[in-house]
Amino acid sequence: MFTRRSTFLSLLIVYCGAIRYGTGVSRPVSVIAHMVNTPNSIRWALAQGANGIEIDLKFDDSHPGRFHHGFPCDCTCFLSYATFQDSGCMVLGEGCSASTGVTEMTDFLGSSEIISSPLAIIYIDAKLDKSVPNYAEAGANVVRLFNEKVLGRGYRGQIILGSSTISRSDFLRGALREAANSNYADRYFYTIGQEGKKADKVLKSSLQLGTRNIVYNTGASACFPYKTFYNAIRYSLQSKAYAAVGIWTVDQEASIKNYLNAGVDFIVTNRPKVAADIIGRQNVPYLKQLPVD
Repeated sequence: MFTRRSTFLSLLIVYCGAIRYGTGVSRPVSVIAHMVNTPNSIRWALAQGANGIEIDLKFDDSHPGRFHHGFPCDCTCFLSYATFQDSGCMVLGEGCSASTGVTEMTDFLGSSEIISSPLAIIYIDAKLDKSVPNYAEAGANVVRLFNEKVLGRGYRGQIILGSSTISRSDFLRGALREAANSNYADRYFYTIGQEGKKADKVLKSSLQLGTRNIVYNTGASACFPYKTFYNAIRYSLQSKAYAAVGIWTVDQEASIKNYLNAGVDFIVTNRPKVAADIIGRQNVPYLKQLPVD
């Protein structure tokens, strides 16, 4: 019988080897490429060894509008942009302004190219602000969109829906209600990702959603690598409440190794090749690739 954490990972079609960082741990760990808001950057992320992508969704009223991060972002600081020549900021040159319309992006994510790829996780970071009048409706609209355009066209992986703060968690409630009325309820996972070290409050709010499909992740911009969240990670792992526990946005090799030793299930990074190589490609839970017709 699977635990909650292994259930999240085992739903992927994977080959998992042993992964060891000096702690005797053996488990799969996912690599999620950060801020890949164009088809071109998603292709790059997959080629670099990522099995997941993080995309930033902005809204028009309560409807999905475009995938776009905006200024500031990790690409605006010298550390991220110039120090790591292999980061997405440096290689892609798209920066904070990268943008793709909802129709173009969902058509791509539901295309045979992606369906046949090893992409296992799509993490949608909802950029909610006061211009969005109804967070719950916005969440429901995202699920409707991805049910029809992505999952309904054959995408086999999982989708993480992210609210930045507890105050915006109605987005997750609306999404959860909509997903529960579809054929894809087990494919959606829910996270509150920008509450810093408030792991206890995030746990309480996450449990109030009333689903086992909850994910914990926290972190800071790669521009601030001195900010660490080890206690929040350990607290969340020890709760045994989450399907998975992750950290963002981690680019430095030493930090990647430290968080792996802390026990994370996924790492969000601008340097997916570096993370995948540290973890070992045989330990990253890719979807089994299918032949393209």
